[in-house]
Amino acid sequence: MTQAPMRTVSRVADLIDQFDHLNPTRDLKELIEASGLPKSTVLRLATDLVNRGLLAINSKGYYSIGPAFLRWTRLAQEMWHVDEQTLNVLESLVRDLGETATLYVLQGRSRTAIASVDGTHAIRNVARLGEPLPLTRGASAIALLSGNLALIDSLKNAALLGEEESFDVDQLRTRAAQAAELGYSESQGEREADAASIAVPVRNQEGRVIAALSISGPISRFGSGVRDKALGRMIAASNVLSTNGIGPVGGLL
Repeated sequence: MTQAPMRTVSRVADLIDQFDHLNPTRDLKELIEASGLPKSTVLRLATDLVNRGLLAINSKGYYSIGPAFLRWTRLAQEMWHVDEQTLNVLESLVRDLGETATLYVLQGRSRTAIASVDGTHAIRNVARLGEPLPLTRGASAIALLSGNLALIDSLKNAALLGEEESFDVDQLRTRAAQAAELGYSESQGEREADAASIAVPVRNQEGRVIAALSISGPISRFGSGVRDKALGRMIAASNVLSTNGIGPVGGLL
């Protein structure tokens, strides 16, 4: 694919990405401001996406995600869902530890949550399923990289081209290697200022890291005693998932 079509694909993705649960509808002005694209480009892309059913526009001129996504949503749910046993493992962690438990998978140069159970505290972290997150920050990112060290070079090259945020390559490589040796990773305030996380890798039957199991919550609740208790439970949970699998989605990883 040449550079021009690739740029168009990126712009379409950028435009669709402006819609979420906080902004389910946007008018043309909001789309232009949020996407940073020229008015003519936004209008052309939006019109084409409406014609294809990927966006919809109401009588007041507000755009929203279109009905064509319904068939893809159902397909994604069928292909990317975890099995009941995996959900039970997440729920068990939440009951024992009180913090949000999430399963992340590697997708290209990002990580994505495919299953999550909210913590029991009033103040808790909430993971958004399907949202791409960086691989350069956060405990789950390090846990995923611990089994995919070669990917760090790809992240480095993308950062040099301006396609990814800049980061300390040596530090990331060291943290990933340490996580591979220790069997877990942890972070505080890396992606969100007041959030902490602990993550362990999940492997398939060949021993390859295919997912990261994490718990996350406010830093104030992640003292050394909590970490020690959490690690024992999380390693046991990871062993269960690594032995029994995580459901149909495991075949895609």
